[in-house]
Amino acid sequence: MNIIIYTVITLVILYFLLKIFSNLPSRKISNNLRYILIIGLVLMAILMAIAGRYILTLPLTFLSMALLIFLYQRPIKYLI
Repeated sequence: MNIIIYTVITLVILYFLLKIFSNLPSRKISNNLRYILIIGLVLMAILMAIAGRYILTLPLTFLSMALLIFLYQRPIKYLI
């Protein structure tokens, strides 16, 4: 029952945000979007500088874990 309430609340909030967004002038949207992108890129650069080694290795770690699970579920003779 909680998931229905959370979904309704989320959709109502999304509706009002989209309604506000549709009434804004396009010039204001483009200026705000430009500032948000610049701030987001700076934050991503800081995040990569601090934890770059670990963040860049996560996809490779997940890929190797998926490969190990795949190999564990199938015998080697089927892979040759």
